[in-house]
Amino acid sequence: MPRPRVHLTPARGWLNDPNGLVHDGRRFHAFFQHHPHDLEWGPMHWGHATSTDLVAWDHQPRPTLAPGPLGQAFSGSAVVDDLDTAGFGAGAVVLVFTHATAERQVQSLAWSTDGTTFTEADDNPVLVAEDGLADFRDPKVLRWGGADGHWAMVLAAGDEIRVLTSPDLHRWTQTDTYRPDPPHAGALETPDLFPLAADDGTERWVLALGVLQGAPAGGSGTWAVVGTFDGERFHATHPGGWVDHGADFYAAQSWSGVPDGRRTWTAWLSNWDHATALPARAWRGQLALPRELRLVGTGPEVRLVQRPVAELAGWHEPGWSADRLDLGPGEVASVPVSGPALDVDVGGVATDGVDLRFRRRGGSVRVEVAPGGAEVRVTCARDDVDAAPVRAAPTGAGPDDHLRVVLDLASVEVFLGSATITELLPLLDEPWFVTVAGSASVGPVAVGPVSVHPLAQGNWRHTT
Repeated sequence: MPRPRVHLTPARGWLNDPNGLVHDGRRFHAFFQHHPHDLEWGPMHWGHATSTDLVAWDHQPRPTLAPGPLGQAFSGSAVVDDLDTAGFGAGAVVLVFTHATAERQVQSLAWSTDGTTFTEADDNPVLVAEDGLADFRDPKVLRWGGADGHWAMVLAAGDEIRVLTSPDLHRWTQTDTYRPDPPHAGALETPDLFPLAADDGTERWVLALGVLQGAPAGGSGTWAVVGTFDGERFHATHPGGWVDHGADFYAAQSWSGVPDGRRTWTAWLSNWDHATALPARAWRGQLALPRELRLVGTGPEVRLVQRPVAELAGWHEPGWSADRLDLGPGEVASVPVSGPALDVDVGGVATDGVDLRFRRRGGSVRVEVAPGGAEVRVTCARDDVDAAPVRAAPTGAGPDDHLRVVLDLASVEVFLGSATITELLPLLDEPWFVTVAGSASVGPVAVGPVSVHPLAQGNWRHTT
């Protein structure tokens, strides 16, 4: 069974939410919700892979966490405890996660001094909900205030997010509650909280949430709001919004401890509405391409912008580029390279628009930007299915913004301005062929620079 070239997949079995994303000073860790014995969701373990560049991953041979007396190992986060606040040793990697049974959900710890073999803490669980609260899960932990500070946690508790603090990761005190306005339907999941610098140099905080129903393309999606955080309380200062307008970007989580200070995240590239819809053998599920995050704009106009990590360029194969394409009315230009995975970059689209079409055996992807660049539209069509949903997103793009499209064997991810559209595709090891035209195939238009690079097999370290 072929595998995506630049997307993390499990060595075998089922994958969903990313968990415990951390850099330990030597390598990136990606843990994930994992059922190693089936291709559907089941008793949750934590799978584990490591990387030096966020593209090629080494899979650890055994699950890091497995179901036990306290329940299944649901989602959570990881930190490097440089100060030995938890008593597991200076520099220990500590996992903070949910133990779940049908009756209750509690928070627990596991630790490691080598980043590979983890031991569950003797005093688990370290945090228990009040009676009657069924949904109490997915802790995200961060360090506030350095050596003289404390640990902070955001935790999904039904339809609200709770903020808690701790001196040692074992004892927790609730300090705040946040509810989205307007509220979302159903329970919230997988919160993340992190700082980003805005264009005006001020530090803002982003709170991201997994929402099970009501996303722009239906079903589950990721929602985020910008605000302030003082180590104990989060206050929203901007309206919240969806971070991706495709169907398949859920449970987003960011890496902690990245040495260069970048804020980078990934998500489950699927949706609970159709998580088992596509056939699978040996494995099912993938994570989105890791993305670098920025805040652009000032004042009330701050927007979250995502772009593929710079390390992706290290997996470019020889491609094709042009400084400028001048297209007459109705003219279509064929790109002279193809491949089962492509990284496409097009400038000038916010002025004249563009119509990119990608075709392979069995289906196609169309990416359209109208003149002026206010909106991007993505249509993923299958030859054996009549209906082809159209995903659309406002871009806020300026004349210097480039359209970026990353196609892999089983996904497409589109970026323009603050718009992102992510869609799962049938898994096919077939080459994509590319054409470029003006918006709605009219002209004359000028776009460029344009580059198209096939992508090498980054995930070659999988085992079966």
